[in-house]
Amino acid sequence: IEKGNLVPLNGELFNKRVNELLERERHTHTLMNKNLIDSAKNWQEKHGQLEKEFRIALFLENKRYEQLHSSFTTISEELSTLRREVNRLKGEDNKKMSLIDKLKRSVAEQSGGIDKLRRARSELEEKC
Repeated sequence: IEKGNLVPLNGELFNKRVNELLERERHTHTLMNKNLIDSAKNWQEKHGQLEKEFRIALFLENKRYEQLHSSFTTISEELSTLRREVNRLKGEDNKKMSLIDKLKRSVAEQSGGIDKLRRARSELEEKC
């Protein structure tokens, strides 16, 4: 329809142009719908893949946590056992050190007594 040319609204040329415009708009609308649907499907597939990857990663991290927790528990129990053993051995060492100190004191006392006896013997030998 050219400018300046008036056509009747109920005329054949007007209806033809309106139908052409409508058809073009329908076609554009259909293409846009198809593109949006394809885009939505694409995003759904990507979301599904990401969700699957996330679930796998979550599963793997859970397994790793369980292994670490199990190792931690085992090591904690071993450490507790070793600490008890160290404390027991320290107690034994303290008893042994105490006994050694007593023996040293006893030896010192006996040495003192032996020295007295030697001096007394020497004095007796000198007198005789």
